[in-house]
Amino acid sequence: MILAGILIALIVGIIAFLQLGQSPDTVANLPQPEPENVLLATVGDKKIYRQDVKGIALEQYLQSAIDAEAIKIFLDVAIERAILDIEASRLGVSVKGTGETSQAYYDRVKNAITGGEISKVDATQIGWWLPPPEEYPQIPLYDVQREEEVKAVPEITRRLKTNEAVMDILSDVYQKYPSLQTVISVNGVRYLGPNSSTKILINREYDPNSSVAYFPGARLMREMRTGEVRSEIWKDKSGATIIKVNNITPGAKFDYLEWLKEKRNDLVVQNEGGIKSL
Repeated sequence: MILAGILIALIVGIIAFLQLGQSPDTVANLPQPEPENVLLATVGDKKIYRQDVKGIALEQYLQSAIDAEAIKIFLDVAIERAILDIEASRLGVSVKGTGETSQAYYDRVKNAITGGEISKVDATQIGWWLPPPEEYPQIPLYDVQREEEVKAVPEITRRLKTNEAVMDILSDVYQKYPSLQTVISVNGVRYLGPNSSTKILINREYDPNSSVAYFPGARLMREMRTGEVRSEIWKDKSGATIIKVNNITPGAKFDYLEWLKEKRNDLVVQNEGGIKSL
């Protein structure tokens, strides 16, 4: 018992000695936690902090491996992703899906950007415009048109996929869905029925890099392949479009790295003070 008491007293004494012997300078030299709210860069309106970069680094590194050099490396990734977020919003790229990795999402955004370098698309576009309820007073006719719209769109889509003659499809739809007779158009020209003398362009060349305001199918065409048929009833109830791509003319080869460099010059402001503090 006496021996055990002596051992305990010795251990307590050693601990006390070590604590008393630790100078203020020694305490100051202990590793301090990194501040997470250090501003490292601004891309457009988005601010990038150390914690944002660390989150990206954790996709590939263990936390113990994330040092100042790793933060500097992944800062470039964070800046690139911020630029891609801006372009995704401009191009209307759908948001990151459930279960989709960040890398897969940003690869999809890159594909949408580089795919924009198509020069021309030869397409057949059938569609119509209806006054959206949030912007225009509504009349009973619009309700009837929307009821027939949900039947006409899949029929036109199906028949275009089986390569039926476009004029035959138009003639049948015109007679089968009378409420759409006053609005249906082909490549921007109103279709006035099978007996009309109005010239209809079955095929038309489009520039899919134009703004969506130029024509409703721009966003769809940027994502389509030759021979593909797609349709969409607009969510704001402003009508529908059905597109068949007949041919695609590629544009000049897209230099993504050069594009990214230009975007960095235009959009990025790095906080050198914050970076030096890492």
